[in-house]
Amino acid sequence: MDLVPLAADDPDAFDGFFGVFDRQQRAEREFPSLVAPEEARVLFTRLSRYHEWRGLLAVDDGEVMGAAWLDWPLLENTDFLSAQIVVEQGHRRRAVGSRILDAVLAMARELGRRSLLAELATPHRGAQTTPGVAFAEHHGFVRKHTELHLVLQTPVTGTALATLAAEAAPHHHGYRLMQWGQECPPEWVDQFCALLSLMGDETPMGDLELEAATYTPERLRDAESRRRQSGLFTGTNVAVAPDGSLAGYTLMVGSHDQAAIFQLDTLVRPDHRGRRLGLAMKVANLGWLQARHDASIVHTWNAEVNAPMLAVNQAMGFRPVEYLGEWQREV
Repeated sequence: MDLVPLAADDPDAFDGFFGVFDRQQRAEREFPSLVAPEEARVLFTRLSRYHEWRGLLAVDDGEVMGAAWLDWPLLENTDFLSAQIVVEQGHRRRAVGSRILDAVLAMARELGRRSLLAELATPHRGAQTTPGVAFAEHHGFVRKHTELHLVLQTPVTGTALATLAAEAAPHHHGYRLMQWGQECPPEWVDQFCALLSLMGDETPMGDLELEAATYTPERLRDAESRRRQSGLFTGTNVAVAPDGSLAGYTLMVGSHDQAAIFQLDTLVRPDHRGRRLGLAMKVANLGWLQARHDASIVHTWNAEVNAPMLAVNQAMGFRPVEYLGEWQREV
């Protein structure tokens, strides 16, 4: 068996690499959350000063046996490397995963990374020991943080959305909601970057000690450009306070070619909480989505300790389908 770096600019090589992860998700998860193929292709081929992605393939006589999806930040959290390792069903229990992990650890050391991170999904109901969990525990990984993975089937009726908006409205009198698509309007860039930076500090991360990303206008425009290049659409709703400042935002992304939509961030500044702005923004953003996209599954993730946001998601009809654990081991 040979371990071969992914040539991401080779369409056939990339399709073979992506297919390993796509098949694993479809076989083992009721609601797969893998990014769309074109988004993944852009991630692996587009140069970025903020993040890097690489792939590794385990190949035997021309047959792909497994793969590793690797990424690491370049500005913050420079001690960390994230790795998702998958072995094809017919090649498991043959030390393929262990061989891939050894190569990943060697790469991490070469890059000066001291800690390896991995995400593992487990069922919301039933046994929490999966083959992936067993592999992680055997190789010294420790679970550091867990979030609920929730999904919402759209469309939600206009009546239901209107009722939720009406219930929230009296609590934020004087605030107004504003929507934009692919790009943040220039006049809001600085304030929006401040909210994006605050998101990292406000997100519960359990026992993981991670630095929050600092957003600049250049970093924001880079992220927007990458999403456009990937064929993704973006929906952002913000709450504008009576003094004209941004009090919060919610953000979702998706592809018109894929049924999966990702509800990413929702944040209300601490001094504006208690006004049901999170619910109001998410309802407005969902209405914007439904006016532009056919029936879909909206995915979101929520730390159970974040009870207010979990209550917002459940009020909208999101339901938990699995846990997503963040596992860590030293290199």
